[in-house]
Amino acid sequence: MTSLEARRGIRLAALRVPLVAKLVGANLLVVGLFTGIWVVVGGPINAFVIVAITVVVAMHLALTLVALHPIRDLEAVATRVWDGDYGVRVERSAVADREVLRVGSMFNILLDGLVADRAKMRVLAAEVIAAGDREQGLVVSDHRAILGTHVGGQRTGIEQGGGVAEHPVANRHVDVHAVPVR
Repeated sequence: MTSLEARRGIRLAALRVPLVAKLVGANLLVVGLFTGIWVVVGGPINAFVIVAITVVVAMHLALTLVALHPIRDLEAVATRVWDGDYGVRVERSAVADREVLRVGSMFNILLDGLVADRAKMRVLAAEVIAAGDREQGLVVSDHRAILGTHVGGQRTGIEQGGGVAEHPVANRHVDVHAVPVR
């Protein structure tokens, strides 16, 4: 592996860090930069400055977590849909920006379409099953009619003393089950 490939791998790994870590890391870089400038221009590093830096970082972390809450809500809804809960919807968040609200609305529209399509598929499946049952009933009915006609013809031939000479298997069947004719 060349050094260029190694650097590229490190950059990609850094980009795969969770968003909250990226934002907090960026905030720490800015605070570090301002702290460095503060020290270079002769500002003292005392308890007040340390407390101020700590409060700023903590506030930024809290605001970041609040700002990312709508994204976690989208993820939770997607997980529930994956688990089969098609009735779940993304709630409108008071802290979401316009783009996240739009993504949530589109997600809800897609879920509504999915639910409607599943209902249509259930209706169509029921219709296909009913049609198959009707078709099977017709086929059975046709077979019974054909069989009845054939058996009736065989009985008539037997009753008249004929037999079914042209079909030896049928003759054997008829001979075994036939009632003797007087």
